[in-house]
Amino acid sequence: MTSPLEISSSLQVTDFSVAAAMKAGNYKAVLDLVAMLDNGVDAKARVDAIIDLCSEYENVREAIQTHKARHTHEAHAAGKGHLMRARTFLERYVLAIAFWSYLEDSNSLIRKKNGISFKDWTLNFTEFQSLVGDIRTDPDNQLRTVTVGDGKSPSVTRKGSVLTSGFILKADLQDQSIKLRSSATIHITDPKASSNRHAPHFRKTEKENCYGTGSPTLMGVKEIISKIYENDKVNNANSKPKILWINLREEAAIFINGKPFALREESHPFENLRYPVGTSADRLEKLEERLVKDVIDESKEKEKVLVHEETEESHILSRWEKIGENSIKTYKEIFASMNEDDIDIRYVRIPITIGSAPDLSDFDCLVKELISIDEKTHVVFQCQMGRGRSTLGTIVYSIVNMWKNNQPLSVNMDIVRRKYEYRPILNMLRVLEDGQQRRREVDAIIDLCGESYNLRTKIDDTRDKYEKAREEEGSRDFLRRIEGFIQRYFSLILFDSYASSQLKGIKEGDKYIPFSEWYASRPEIMTISRELHENPAKAFQTFSDSKMSWEVINSRHGDVMGVNTILKSDHFPGCQRMSLLPHIPGAPNYRYFST
Repeated sequence: MTSPLEISSSLQVTDFSVAAAMKAGNYKAVLDLVAMLDNGVDAKARVDAIIDLCSEYENVREAIQTHKARHTHEAHAAGKGHLMRARTFLERYVLAIAFWSYLEDSNSLIRKKNGISFKDWTLNFTEFQSLVGDIRTDPDNQLRTVTVGDGKSPSVTRKGSVLTSGFILKADLQDQSIKLRSSATIHITDPKASSNRHAPHFRKTEKENCYGTGSPTLMGVKEIISKIYENDKVNNANSKPKILWINLREEAAIFINGKPFALREESHPFENLRYPVGTSADRLEKLEERLVKDVIDESKEKEKVLVHEETEESHILSRWEKIGENSIKTYKEIFASMNEDDIDIRYVRIPITIGSAPDLSDFDCLVKELISIDEKTHVVFQCQMGRGRSTLGTIVYSIVNMWKNNQPLSVNMDIVRRKYEYRPILNMLRVLEDGQQRRREVDAIIDLCGESYNLRTKIDDTRDKYEKAREEEGSRDFLRRIEGFIQRYFSLILFDSYASSQLKGIKEGDKYIPFSEWYASRPEIMTISRELHENPAKAFQTFSDSKMSWEVINSRHGDVMGVNTILKSDHFPGCQRMSLLPHIPGAPNYRYFST
């Protein structure tokens, strides 16, 4: 039997790093769990030692390594069997690490005496439940190893609980890549930096106290606050403005010397780290606190830390960043210090996965925050680049504000023409009360907030790229993106329908049904959403009828008989069974039963 190391040595790409990462158990699922646990590094080390001690018959890490390698090298049917076995051993591995953490947790034994078992502990640990689900549904991704090049990279020596071997700190700054209309944009500039580099894609929604931005520097945060204060003086000269800052990022990021840096895999520096679905704000903020500790520990000897930056040519370059007293802070610490400076600002974290629709709980959190503020409060939505998620935040703000003030938009029926129609959207509109009106409202708000990112345009443009894609891999990538975009659009129309019934004229303290509960009461909507996820390609609508027929169908705008729907004759050729007598025209398959 070929050993796992012999199989690993036959790999053609990053031989050393892949073999070393597999032997160490540095799989994505394992490292995600280690990062989420307060004692993750110690728990993995202890479990690894026990695995080695009890490995006379079988070593779990080696079993994962063997079956993963065989999955890569053997034919499809046999390889799939090895993938399933590797998945099973990986699940055992993460369960063992979680179990050690449960036992070592200073409160776990006290809870156990009160009847809290390991099963209950894992059920309360929602991120762990999501991680196990990801292992079962996407084993290829969760079995991916985190490598460190040829083993000579400086990051190979990292031993933190979050900033560990194979991970880097990448500068989070993004250059301003599009030109925004000056009427809706407050430009943040600095003589020593390129345009808007301190607050990428910062803009203000027209006629709203609502803003969007990408990850700002500390200077960018201060300049945004300064601009809000200056504009507020025009309308509210005698009062200090209140600011609600909502961070929508799901990635771990910190400030070093006033500049934002995000955690990345060294082998995939341009890809955001994906955390298990449902990762809470509290879990992310604890992860960032441990990341700060890792950076401080790593910089103690040389008073500097290795960071990486992206060039205009999309190359990654490393450099040393000096570390002094109070050089490193989390987002939470940055905004806490603002309050100490007598700035009335409140910071909230509502993590949303990049490229995906918000979870139902994300909508609930946004509604809770937005109905608790008065109309004079300024709300800033922040994501990574200041495009997708921050724009989504401004759209949700506009919908909530519209119904909170009981001022629905007066939308012209022909406000927008759509290039394509999509089956899940049309199916949803037919089951929603006033579905077409809700869609027109959302379309108008998307255009109003679409300064840096227009969701409807993004859907159609991505579909064009999907249709033109020649390679299967590229086609799958575009299809995955379209699914995410359509799901966002679907969720926003649905949310507007919810808001029209639950948030109309609402004030702080009023009772309302959360969006998640309202959604759960609509099984037909859940079915449409599930079908989109299971078969996104089915979302596309195509017609091969005459031009005149297509124009009539496309001009329909009823709530039930909407665009792209037809009235089909219910009597079709062949519906009459000839053996049934008598034949009555207009009543196919009539028959009489005698008693």
